[in-house]
Amino acid sequence: MLTIGITLMMTIGVLMTNKDESKIPKGPYCYDGKGVCPYWSINSKKPKQLNGHCSYLNQSDWEEDSVGLLWDQCKSCEVNDSYLDGDDDDEYDCLP
Repeated sequence: MLTIGITLMMTIGVLMTNKDESKIPKGPYCYDGKGVCPYWSINSKKPKQLNGHCSYLNQSDWEEDSVGLLWDQCKSCEVNDSYLDGDDDDEYDCLP
């Protein structure tokens, strides 16, 4: 069982490191003036407001531990989020 857990953790680590963070839009949302995040999608088989999915995080609104705002294109990954990155001079700050 320990071997399976370690293998799974290594696989998840490899999946996360192989994803291009430069393609994730700046700001608190899964989109910006340049377009929509390539890792964001909607599962049309799920109910509205529970149908968002992030393949970068492999997380979905319908999961029990999810924040549940992916359907509304609110980021969960915190990548290129200037407020969390500490860049005070960026026009995409989440908070005033």
